Amino acid sequence: MKLLFILLFLLTNIFAATTINISQINDGIKTAPFQELSLIDTKLPSIDLAFSNELHWIQSKKSFFGWINKIAVVKFTLFNDSNETRTLFLRHARLGTDNIDFWVLKEKKVINHWFMGDRLPLAQRPIQSINSAVKITIQPKEELQIVSQITTSGVLDTNYEIFFEKTFLTQSKWQVVWWSIFSGVMLMLVLYNIVNFFGLKEKSFLIHSLYVIFVTINNLGIYGFLYYLNLTDDYKLVDTMLYTTMPLALIFHILYPIFLFSLKEKTPKLTYILITISIIYGLIGSYFIFGYWNQDILKNAKYILVSATAIWIVIFLVSIYIISKNYTGSLFYFLSQIFVIFRVIYLVLILNSDSISMGLQAAMLSSFFVIMEALFITIGMSYRINKELKEKEFHQNIAKLYERYIYMGSYTSNIIHQWKSPLNHLGTLVTLLKAYNDKNIEINKEEYQSQLKELETITENLTKISAEVYGYLSNTSSTEPLNIKELITNVFRYFEKDIQHVEIQNIDRDVYITANRATLSQILLVLISNSLNIFKQRDIKNPKIEFFITKEVDGSYKFYVKDNGGGVDKKISHKIFCPYITTTNGLGSGLFVAKKLVTDKLSGNLILQNDKNELGGATFVICAKDSYSL
Repeated sequence: MKLLFILLFLLTNIFAATTINISQINDGIKTAPFQELSLIDTKLPSIDLAFSNELHWIQSKKSFFGWINKIAVVKFTLFNDSNETRTLFLRHARLGTDNIDFWVLKEKKVINHWFMGDRLPLAQRPIQSINSAVKITIQPKEELQIVSQITTSGVLDTNYEIFFEKTFLTQSKWQVVWWSIFSGVMLMLVLYNIVNFFGLKEKSFLIHSLYVIFVTINNLGIYGFLYYLNLTDDYKLVDTMLYTTMPLALIFHILYPIFLFSLKEKTPKLTYILITISIIYGLIGSYFIFGYWNQDILKNAKYILVSATAIWIVIFLVSIYIISKNYTGSLFYFLSQIFVIFRVIYLVLILNSDSISMGLQAAMLSSFFVIMEALFITIGMSYRINKELKEKEFHQNIAKLYERYIYMGSYTSNIIHQWKSPLNHLGTLVTLLKAYNDKNIEINKEEYQSQLKELETITENLTKISAEVYGYLSNTSSTEPLNIKELITNVFRYFEKDIQHVEIQNIDRDVYITANRATLSQILLVLISNSLNIFKQRDIKNPKIEFFITKEVDGSYKFYVKDNGGGVDKKISHKIFCPYITTTNGLGSGLFVAKKLVTDKLSGNLILQNDKNELGGATFVICAKDSYSL
């Protein structure tokens, strides 16, 4: 299923890329007056300048998703026929237009390039302000060509002829939205299936989901900046989307490595240096987006490109080192950072491109790098968390095995204790019969029958003990109605000699519960044995054990075992059910096993009420749900 969604995701993006409209433009040329541009001369009247212009437009074909994008290319010539240097300001006042590029050419060579546009609604646009204009200086007798590229939403008339042949790339509004959102959705589906496939934690899935959401919104913001601005006069809405989502994506991109490298996998120290470098270049790339109007930055574009390429080479070499050291999870992260560097490079290309088609191609590649970055980070994180989960599963299996060893140790201890009394009795009978035989003492028939009866009882007890041990080892879960009074009586048979001087107050009526006989017997054996050990250790006079059971309103029952042994030391009462915690110089596994049996087998709980009861000792309560009759 995971591979299916990954394949579907890739096919979806291939389809989205192929739906980008490619229009062939024909030849043609025409000169026409152009009133949208105005010249403001600071010294001399503008009539001293020879002014001619040409307006040409490129119209893309209507695609399946919908709208017609228009690109206007304006060419005009400025000639200074005076003997003084002229300073002018070129201002644009086109309605609904934002992306305006000006190239200044001298003898067919570009000597300067500006980007202009204040991205404000018409009511707030400074029509007469020269602050929004381009400053142009013309020497005496100098001729300059001005080429302006304007992306518009359809303000231009359609009666101009096309003047040059060009392959022009553009996208419709719905292609932009669809590609961005659907890519994010598909990436989420891929991520969800990776989470299910590897069994990742919900917290990890949440962090991945937030990252993908931010990447998707960031993608939409970039596309909105490049395309959607030309479709609406609501520039505040678009600016809000752009300048709120991109900082969030950037902040998350910075915080993400902190979480990534907080995992248990060992990481080379050099990786932290490269993470810092990646963050710096991410900031640089974002500054290019926010500060595209700053021409001073663009002058250093070539240094940015060279530095980014150098960083890419370093990351590539370190990736090889990572592979050799088996840091596979880190490798995927570095591969994602390669795409971060490429994004910086192409952002610079967009802002320095004199070619409309090159700028648009760079924009699309930049968006593709966003998707690839998210994919590699997701794969890398999934690999690392999966590795961590496998290690956790291994340790959990070890812990379960360890618990079973504790169970076995406790069972072995109880078996020895349970077998001790009948074996001692059996040994006494054998010795007695041997003495009768050696001394030729005649035994009457009744006494002989009594001895045989006792041997049978001992044999039955040993058989029952063996059956209970077998039931535990075979992990049987069979249940049956049990008479609690009878069950307690049978359990006490294992402690015949130990309870000769212990007062037992058993349940005074027949109470039935449904449970596994071996499990409940083992729990009672632990609790009774625990009380008997306390009596012996503390030399309790008139030792006493009391049992009673209550039925709750919700259908559950509480089974109380009380003694007068003085209670549990408060220093260890909070951890009395932990392994190796003992107050009787025993193994410290009895109460731990008893609680596990109640929890796992009876789906209940075993608690200690350590406030001294009316008997002056501790009270253990078995809480479980069951239907029984009193």
